Amino acid sequence: MHRRALLLLLIVGCSPTTKDAEPPCPALPDPLPGLQEGPAPWQPAHATLEIRLTAIGAPILTQEGSLVDRHFQVMIEIDGRAVTVPALIGINGTEVAGGKMETGFVTEMHTHDDSGIVHVHANSDRLFTLGEFFDVWGVALGAERIGGYCDRVMTVTVNSVVAEGDPRLIEILDQANIEIATG
Repeated sequence: MHRRALLLLLIVGCSPTTKDAEPPCPALPDPLPGLQEGPAPWQPAHATLEIRLTAIGAPILTQEGSLVDRHFQVMIEIDGRAVTVPALIGINGTEVAGGKMETGFVTEMHTHDDSGIVHVHANSDRLFTLGEFFDVWGVALGAERIGGYCDRVMTVTVNSVVAEGDPRLIEILDQANIEIATG
């Protein structure tokens, strides 16, 4: 009887996964609170946004900054399937005309719609990176990982030029087109 139970446990424990199931990625060593490490689609992680901003040292604003005004586009394709960059990344509350927040707060990097256009409105001219944008969004990004996808080739291009190295370190320049593709 004991052998039968052990055999059944081994068979169930080794059963194959479905074709569409993603094998889990290795755990991140020190993930930010609320970081999405699963498959797309990824929504703005508003519930933990303020904690993430504090952890990365990004300002929490009640009005969009006015010194820096940049825009860049992010396009993502996972195994041939487009992934939407959603509206309201980095906007946690109600924004009114002029970039002022009626309630809540806004971050320096944010989206207003799901076009993939990211706005950078800041009060100081500093280095902005793709990694910071993904931290604001709340999606894991690294040299070999985006969200829950880690066992595939990932290519990142900036203005149609392949970017080498860690995509987190890509500097955000005005009017850049950044494409991330896996598979």
